Amino acid sequence: MNVYVLRHGQTNWNAKQVVQGKMNESHLDETGIKQATAIREKLLNNVFDAVLVSPLHRAQETAKIVNNGIRKYDIDERLTERSYGDFEGHNYDIYPNYDDLWDYNIVDTSKIGNIEPVKVFFDRIHNVINELKTKYPDGNVLLICHGGVCRAIHYLHEGFDNETDLLQFHANNCQLDIYEF
Repeated sequence: MNVYVLRHGQTNWNAKQVVQGKMNESHLDETGIKQATAIREKLLNNVFDAVLVSPLHRAQETAKIVNNGIRKYDIDERLTERSYGDFEGHNYDIYPNYDDLWDYNIVDTSKIGNIEPVKVFFDRIHNVINELKTKYPDGNVLLICHGGVCRAIHYLHEGFDNETDLLQFHANNCQLDIYEF
C-alpha cells in the first residue's frame, strides 16, 4: 500500500508561531491557500482508493482545495493533531524544553503541560495505518493531516526506538511524503 501523507497548508497561527494542537481556531492564510493549490496540481492525476482527512479546519480547508470536488473524502478523527495540552493557543516560546515534548519514554505528562504522550499518539496513528493496510493492501491512500501525524507516520515507517530523536523529522506546510507499507 502506498500512503501519501500531506500536511495542511500554512495557517494564520503557523505564521504567528502559535501552538495549534487539537485546537480548531486557525484557518489557512493566503500562503496556505497557495500551497494547497500548488499541491493539487501535483496530485491531479493520482488515483486514490481512499482519502482520509483530519476533522480540524486547517486540514478540511486543505482537503477542499486539493480535492477540488474531484475526490470524495472521509473524516477520520484519529488523524487529529496530537494534543499539546496547556500549550495550545500560546506562542511556541511557552515550551519549557521542546525536546521533552517528543520524548517517547515520558508517560506522565502532567509536569510538561498535560500533552498527549508520544506513545499514545503513535499508537493512535499506528491503528490508522494497520486498518488501511487491511482494507487497501495494494492501494493508494491520501491522508491530509498535521505535522505531528506526519512525524508519527514517518517513524512508524522508518522505525525508531526509545533513543530515537523524534525531532529529526519535520514536515513543512503542504509537504507531501509517500510511504510504502
